[in-house]
Amino acid sequence: MAFYGKFFSIGGRPGSGANAGGDTFANAVNSSDVWEPAADVLEVEGGIVVLMDLPGVDRDSLEVTVDGIYLIVRGIRRGVCPGVTRRFVRMEISRGFFGKIIPLPGGVSASRCEARLTDGVLEILVPFGKKTTYAVNTVRIYSPEG
Repeated sequence: MAFYGKFFSIGGRPGSGANAGGDTFANAVNSSDVWEPAADVLEVEGGIVVLMDLPGVDRDSLEVTVDGIYLIVRGIRRGVCPGVTRRFVRMEISRGFFGKIIPLPGGVSASRCEARLTDGVLEILVPFGKKTTYAVNTVRIYSPEG
C-alpha cells in the first residue's frame, strides 16, 4: 500500500476514492506519524463484523469508508488536557492520527454498511450482498447520543 497525504491509498491510487482532494487532516502526515488501532474481524451470519478499540476518540474525529473490497478507518485521537502544561512521566497511549485498512471478502455490500461507536469501541457491520460493489461509500457512524 502506498502512503500519501491524509493516510493510506489502496494500491497506490492517489486522488481516487476516499483519498481524493479536500482532505480535512494535514497533508504533512507521514507513515511514522500514524498509529494503527487494534481490531477483531469476525464472520457472522449475514456479513462481516469489525470491532475496533478506540477509547478517547469521538465520532466527529472518525471516518469509516468502504472502497471496493477495503474497509478504511481513519481519524485522530487528540491529546489529553489540551492547553495545560504537562510533562509525561510515562506515555503508552497512542495519540494523533490513526488509520487501518482491512481487506474484506468478496460479496459484501458497501452501500448497506453500518457503524456504531459505543464506549470507545467502534463496531462496523459489512453485510454480504449478491456481489461486491466497487464504489466508494462513506459510512455514517451512530453513537448512543445520536
